[in-house]
Amino acid sequence: KGIVLLKHPRDLGLKKIGENDDIVIQRYIDDPLLIDNKKHDLRLYLTILSVEPMIAYLNEEGLARFCTQDYQKPNQHNIDDPSIHLTNYSLNKHCENYEFSDEVCEENNGSKRTLKSYWKSVQAHRLDPDYVIRLFGPNSVD
Repeated sequence: KGIVLLKHPRDLGLKKIGENDDIVIQRYIDDPLLIDNKKHDLRLYLTILSVEPMIAYLNEEGLARFCTQDYQKPNQHNIDDPSIHLTNYSLNKHCENYEFSDEVCEENNGSKRTLKSYWKSVQAHRLDPDYVIRLFGPNSVD
């Protein structure tokens, strides 16, 4: 709800946003790493039990979410098609190209993939997993 692509933050129309409304603005990466010609993101799940001392557990199986359309740089003809640019499940699940998988541990090449499936896709595209980890690492955003 309310997810839009903008050319510039001023296009948001701040007059329409109330004082108490929360918004998130993210910088669009227009030259993304593509797998199967699609933009994607990674979700890793961490449980923090204690900060002092630090006790945290990283789930071994994360999630990769893929757009349902092949990536094209944004232009006036495709800017309003979120299935090309955004990985949100809520936007893509209704697209005819959405590839559903009902098994959490299933290895697949669908629109949602296990981390294990994702790494197989990375290797199938002859990418170095260490390089991909550095791309998504904590220092990857300006």
